[in-house]
Amino acid sequence: MATWAQNELLTAMLHHEGETTLFIGPESFIEAEEASVDGDVITLSSGDFKLLPVIKKSISVYGAGFEEAAATGRQKTTLAGDLIIIQAEGATLSGVHLEGLNISGTFKFTTPLENFVMEKCYVGSDFSIYAANNNTIVSNCVINGGVTTGVETTNCLFEYCYIYGDVSITSSTFNHCITCGTLSTNTYTNCIFTYYQYIAQGWRSPFYHTGGATVTNCILLSTESNSSSNTFTNCYVVKSVGDIFTDETNSLNPYSAARTFELKQPETWIGTDGLEVGIRPGWSKVSRSAELKNITTTISDGNLTIDYQ
Repeated sequence: MATWAQNELLTAMLHHEGETTLFIGPESFIEAEEASVDGDVITLSSGDFKLLPVIKKSISVYGAGFEEAAATGRQKTTLAGDLIIIQAEGATLSGVHLEGLNISGTFKFTTPLENFVMEKCYVGSDFSIYAANNNTIVSNCVINGGVTTGVETTNCLFEYCYIYGDVSITSSTFNHCITCGTLSTNTYTNCIFTYYQYIAQGWRSPFYHTGGATVTNCILLSTESNSSSNTFTNCYVVKSVGDIFTDETNSLNPYSAARTFELKQPETWIGTDGLEVGIRPGWSKVSRSAELKNITTTISDGNLTIDYQ
């Protein structure tokens, strides 16, 4: 253990009713989740967690952030695989909170959730919903896949999110988001849609297979759709993605940390709230977690001492 490098120490800090327990090593996240009870908080260090738990309790998990921040020296917390929430008995979990995590695989939950919050996270594949949920909030997240579901959602909100894949969830609200794929029947306000693809029948907008969507104060490349039941109000139609952003010309490019999402006409493209459309008005990638830093270990008289800031 004395040969461990400082930046290789994976740690999970469990906070329970004013008491703190520190778990160290590749299984630290698993051990902290197993020791937790409803209402507890787990703080993860930066680093690459390859061994992940299945979250089975109403807990909060905070990482250092979903990408590195050169200006502050802050590192990211990577979960190398899928992150799954499931309660074996099928009971509803309430108040699960995830923040500051880079999930390299899929995120999904197969147990009912209420008051679930995910913010300032990166999901490398799909965000998948397989159980009923109420009062779900996904904010300031990058979803590199699609948003998929096979169940109904209630009071589900995506805000200030970048979504690269298709959206098949329905009966939800998307506010100040950027989406790059096809879209389903939801309420969309103050968003930017970059999808405009050629298929056998010709050029199609993200709503070409959708009816019943309500679209207000959004930027898109076409309002064409197969159904006349979509409602477009005060939308801004442009010719290409290059007409929208100062730093991007291709809607097929995935998210990158260098993106600014700066608009070419921010004073013209105004949302229902008086702010420019898109994610910039509320975009924030910095986790509110206290980052664990300067973790060191020493051994004296057979005892392992761990210091950290």
